Amino acid sequence: MDSNPRIASLASRIVDSNRTDRSKKDSDEEDDTDRLFAELEEEIENDGDAAMREQGLDVLRREMERMQEMQKNHHGDYTEIGDEKEVVRVTA
Repeated sequence: MDSNPRIASLASRIVDSNRTDRSKKDSDEEDDTDRLFAELEEEIENDGDAAMREQGLDVLRREMERMQEMQKNHHGDYTEIGDEKEVVRVTA
């Protein structure tokens, strides 16, 4: 899908940052994600090939939508269930 290894590398850093330590504050995670997206956009804009730039922006849009959907669905969030009855209800 990604013919430019620099774009693929930056995109993978964005994905990997979502898999790391979840104990960070949300604002720190947003800052890190924003920084990575800004870096990726800059890399795409500095590329002289317009088709490659469009492809990179398309990849960026899809990844951003996927990440927003995952965050909206609380993907990766863990909730501790202390009540045994609740465990049975949730797993049934």
